[in-house]
Amino acid sequence: MTRQVFVLFSKFLLVNCIALGITACGSSTNPTQEVVACNSITGLTQAVATCTQDNPCIDVASELIDKGIFEITEPSSLPLCQTYNSADHPFYDDGAAQSIAGIDGTTRYYCLFRPATIANTPLVIFMHPGGQGNAADVYRFTHLRQKAISYQLAAGIPGFTLVSIQGRNLHYPTIEPRDGNHHDFFYRDLNSPSTNPDIANVDAIIDDIVAQGGIDTSRIYITGWSNGAMFSHLYSIARHTVTTPSGNKIAASATFSGGDPFDEIDIDGGNGSECRLNPYPQADVPQFIVRRNCDAALACNDTQQGWFLTPPGHNTEQWLVNGNQLTGLTTLATLTIDGRGALATGNSCTTSKLECTNVFGAALAPECQLGQPSYDLDQCANTGGILNHARWPDGKRDGSNNDYEIDMLNFLSQYSNP
Repeated sequence: MTRQVFVLFSKFLLVNCIALGITACGSSTNPTQEVVACNSITGLTQAVATCTQDNPCIDVASELIDKGIFEITEPSSLPLCQTYNSADHPFYDDGAAQSIAGIDGTTRYYCLFRPATIANTPLVIFMHPGGQGNAADVYRFTHLRQKAISYQLAAGIPGFTLVSIQGRNLHYPTIEPRDGNHHDFFYRDLNSPSTNPDIANVDAIIDDIVAQGGIDTSRIYITGWSNGAMFSHLYSIARHTVTTPSGNKIAASATFSGGDPFDEIDIDGGNGSECRLNPYPQADVPQFIVRRNCDAALACNDTQQGWFLTPPGHNTEQWLVNGNQLTGLTTLATLTIDGRGALATGNSCTTSKLECTNVFGAALAPECQLGQPSYDLDQCANTGGILNHARWPDGKRDGSNNDYEIDMLNFLSQYSNP
């Protein structure tokens, strides 16, 4: 993303997105990225490297720098599986995080909730945003944990099993400084078993939970946000017809602010175009995307990608086209909302920077104060677009009380595997 966006992150600590971590923002101030090899078969030719004591991450995402984190030396972090520091989300505590061994030797963590029922329930996998995002985001920023108690994804079955997966701390391969907690959708080994540690990890967690019993294996779903949304797009395609090692499949996905996980990669060395898959993988998995009509981290359309200089693939409109034309997704639907939580006119993205500024809370920023010398339309559009990206569509942080999680869950409930 642009230097303007990086400055905005540093300037406005009050902005909600600083607490989240997003797929892409900031500008490179420490050009230490290694040149990464690509091909058209797997994108990157090897998995993204983890942060370690011997190989620390120093190109840290801007929202982590704002919290005083300049170096990451641990490959993974232990999440707190409860609500905290949130006035607009109910408190839940699901105890200690679950752990499982990763194929790369990293201990992997996830939060788990099972509803109180003797029936087999659907399983929903949540993938958090990148950078500072973590498994606890499902408690802090969504109402999925609340709905998991009784919401019927399967007729007559109250509740669903909810899993929120912790990413790894990664040396993000893009030229922008984004080292932090991510899910790797750049190394696209979709085989089963996969040599991508994050694909293999989701496989293993699903298989382990299913083996414990109590899961309706025809209704395994995945959802995600930003980096987690793009990973969800990839994973749902990878595991809709090809099963996990133990034979499980994804029935459908529903995400917020996700783009094309198979496009070029904005890496140092100038060979990012070689990373685009050719051909795209084929799998007709139902996918549903909720998006804001202006998004400075994951552009809503080509116009916004030009405004905010989002990396390749970080464009929801592009995925709606490529997912259908190149991947063969016949059920690829979208719902577009504005910065105040209302349905966007015509379900379309805005092509007006001024409309990007019409976001709850944006007027607090100096560059958005009309009539003041500090007013700057370009900067204010960035501010509005960042706020839009940072607000999960449950109607709370945008002040609308319009809960579009219901639309996401209703979409998932329509689909099951044989």
